Amino acid sequence: MHTNNQLPIRNSIFLSLVCYVLVIVLIFNLFHLQVIKGNELYFRSKNVSSSFNIDRAVRGIIYDRNGVRLVDNVPKFKLYLQKDVEYNDQLESTLNNLSQLFKTDVKIIFDKEKEKIGNYPNITEIKLFDNLEYLPYVFQIEANPQKYPFVRIEKYLQRKYLYPNITSHILGYVGEISYEEYTSGKYDYGDEVGKDGIEKGFDTLLRGQNGLRRIDFYDNGAKRIETTMKTKVNGDDLYLTIDLEIQTKLYELIEKAIRRPEFSTTRSLGIVVEDVKTGEILALASYPSFDSNKFIEGISDEDYKKYLENPGKPLINKATQYAQPPGSTFKVLTQLAALQHNLANRDTTYYTGGVFNYGGTDFVDINRINFGTVNMTQALCVSSNIYHMKLALDMDTKTQGQGATLIYELFDKIGLNASSGINIGTEAIGYFPTPQTKQARGGIWYTGDLLNASIGQGDVKITPIASAKMVSTIASGGKVVPQTIVLDENRRNINFTDLNIDKDAFSTIRAGMECAANSTNRALGLKSTEYPKIASKTGSAETGKHKDNQPIVHGWEISFSPSDDPKIAMSIFMENAGAGWKGAFISRELHKFIAEMKR
Repeated sequence: MHTNNQLPIRNSIFLSLVCYVLVIVLIFNLFHLQVIKGNELYFRSKNVSSSFNIDRAVRGIIYDRNGVRLVDNVPKFKLYLQKDVEYNDQLESTLNNLSQLFKTDVKIIFDKEKEKIGNYPNITEIKLFDNLEYLPYVFQIEANPQKYPFVRIEKYLQRKYLYPNITSHILGYVGEISYEEYTSGKYDYGDEVGKDGIEKGFDTLLRGQNGLRRIDFYDNGAKRIETTMKTKVNGDDLYLTIDLEIQTKLYELIEKAIRRPEFSTTRSLGIVVEDVKTGEILALASYPSFDSNKFIEGISDEDYKKYLENPGKPLINKATQYAQPPGSTFKVLTQLAALQHNLANRDTTYYTGGVFNYGGTDFVDINRINFGTVNMTQALCVSSNIYHMKLALDMDTKTQGQGATLIYELFDKIGLNASSGINIGTEAIGYFPTPQTKQARGGIWYTGDLLNASIGQGDVKITPIASAKMVSTIASGGKVVPQTIVLDENRRNINFTDLNIDKDAFSTIRAGMECAANSTNRALGLKSTEYPKIASKTGSAETGKHKDNQPIVHGWEISFSPSDDPKIAMSIFMENAGAGWKGAFISRELHKFIAEMKR
């Protein structure tokens, strides 16, 4: 039996235990603060200064379709000096010490950078140097903190392009943000972002999200403690549809081509190679190219001037940013429009004669050759201008003036007047004239506009990447497949647009292109006995301009292979080449190369 006195005794014992525990906790905390954390607290008590610094996210790697790395991230270092702390004596000596180390007047750099970022909000330190190697600078600074107080070394990963020139127009390059980009609130001070190509189009995915660190300086800036405030999230990797092996071969063929006599007047080329069934871009070339690595560390004025003064304009992507008259390659679309609306068929014939006078103007075939009476397939084979002009006139007559509109509807449905959507930079947009569009531009529509447009001349404009889409649509039998340059495993279920045109129409055009590819009078050198069998159409596009009293004529070639089961489509643009047949040197060898790869 318990007595009433036992309850107070129990309470007294419990309270005593609680007191003992509290005393032990207090003793432990005192020990922790004075012994374990003593040095840190001592430093905190002496000239404490804090800054918040970015923990840079690692930029994602870009690969080709087979997992071959196209870029790398190379370790480098940046040097920062705290901006606003009161340390005048240390500032002068630190700048002097840095000047001796770097053998340059660092105070000039400091004053210039301080003025430059004077309007930047929330910047607590100034970047004096970047692209530093570990030795000797970083080692000496880290080994002598008393000599370089309030100096911070930031390790970062600098972009390096492993295949410069042959991938530059695809990948683009990265560069440090501008003041305008910083004040947009989307970036942190010192961030590097994509400036062109894939690097720009997919910058958010590749860049990731920066973290944040607080750095506390003690003992006049010689000691520091870093605390993570926000954890960084590194960027995602990206796999492209580009096949590096095909891309490399393409540039090898370009280099060989431009050394040939027939390419002596050619200023630049734009070439696109596409998978007919998926719309995946397997290779994309713009020549001349540039070294994207030169832009990473800040291109020199001399190098930049060379690029600007090069008549081939290497900084412009000819595959996507050049919209030019497509010449006779466009005849495939004129034929398709006529066949689609049953306004002509394979057996529709016209007499060519070499010269066709309409409204007092002579329109001619090449060298005024009289091809006689030819049908649709033959007309495409010999590339008769007169045949296709008469075909367009008949279309216009039979539809009460809607001939140009019928061609434009195909032009629009295939997407030749829109961006490709591959997202590697600003693109030029194609154009096809109609009475309505010309009036909207303040012009007057003439029948001659239709005649010129039917053969890809006059106001018609198209880019090489759009041209590749056009020939891919022909090759696939009317399936308009969206183009892409980023690999997607789910792309097997492609949401394509079907033109719903009778398959015989495409057979007719294919037969004409097969004939053109093997026609000796076109000097293409594509033989039907070779593997793979190629269907091709060339074009010589007059610009109306002259140089040295000679007309400036661009060359085009479109092609696909194998012609009986198309897999690869190709478009080649050659600025000032004089004729389209010259592209066969490249297309023939590349079609063969790809066919051998896929066997």
